[in-house]
Amino acid sequence: MAVEFLKSLGHKIITTNYRYKKLGEIDIITKNENKLHFVEVKTRKNDWYGLPAEAVSYKKLSKIIRVSEVFRAENKLENLNYQLDVISITLATDKIEYYPNVTM
Repeated sequence: MAVEFLKSLGHKIITTNYRYKKLGEIDIITKNENKLHFVEVKTRKNDWYGLPAEAVSYKKLSKIIRVSEVFRAENKLENLNYQLDVISITLATDKIEYYPNVTM
């Protein structure tokens, strides 16, 4: 759902589930308008315990930043602007919420 949603916004999907050793994983990496997007996707059956996006912690965002640095270095993309995004999916209602350019 998240990949199709991003495509509908004009994003080109570079890869999904990018993992670097024990450092961590990035759910989706896209490019849109000369900018890389490192996207964390959180999915929940319902919102009884809060919105899925609320489960993205400072610690998780820190890991994504470290893994994104590795990805950018490996692919010689250090000079390209980038941002962290979060997609929240609630399955009971098929609700997708997009939080672009999340800051810590």
